[in-house]
Amino acid sequence: MIIIGEKLNSSIPKTMRAYEANDEEYLLSLIKSMSEHNADYIDINTALCEDETASMKKMIDLVCANSDAGVVIDSPDVAVLKECALYVESDRKIMLNSINSEEDMMLLLPVLKEREASCICMLSHSTLDERIDFASKLVEIADKEGISREKLFFDIAVQSSAMDSESALLSLATIKAVKEKFTGVKTTCGLSNASFGLPKRVNINSAYLTCAVYNGLDSAIMDNTNAVYEMTIKAAEVIAGRDEYCMEYITYIRENQ
Repeated sequence: MIIIGEKLNSSIPKTMRAYEANDEEYLLSLIKSMSEHNADYIDINTALCEDETASMKKMIDLVCANSDAGVVIDSPDVAVLKECALYVESDRKIMLNSINSEEDMMLLLPVLKEREASCICMLSHSTLDERIDFASKLVEIADKEGISREKLFFDIAVQSSAMDSESALLSLATIKAVKEKFTGVKTTCGLSNASFGLPKRVNINSAYLTCAVYNGLDSAIMDNTNAVYEMTIKAAEVIAGRDEYCMEYITYIRENQ
């Protein structure tokens, strides 16, 4: 699993308050905690800040100075994605979050090529057929432009089961269909979305994570500092046949007893 730490997102109230107060000590504690819990990437979202680009660059500097993790530049504004992708130091892994249309893909092609960046592509359509049709268009563009399919992370857009009891089923079907139809691409999700509005959210998130790993999920944007999720991933990979002789699971148990 490719783990993307989520705690620097301005939609999280405590994080937003830290951004507003310029509380570098608190933000640094989040970075260090996510890094210590094996984040492959750290997602940075400053969309709610007064100056999104300036705040994004400041957090990029803080992450790069205090972590070896890759950087996910998370913004609804393509211009911010482009500018901040080129701002990140050249030897740092980066991912752009997110591509929501073919137009977005075309606008970001120069940056994706220059920085060899990965990108998260949102499959937020209401039906599975629509999602696969959109994914097919993006894969076609990537193939034509020489972008490795391994750089494409399709976000299966899980929504809260509290709002739609069948939303989890659609997102799980999306994982399976994407992995079957497009060799080489990856799938990801915003894990906490699965439980929004429900009590004891960790229970829903863990159950969803297990099902998603079984169906082929490659990555998750998540609170990787929560040991429950770490254990869930290790156990789910055993059940999904992704842990030969259960060695990763056994090693994890031995190291965390």
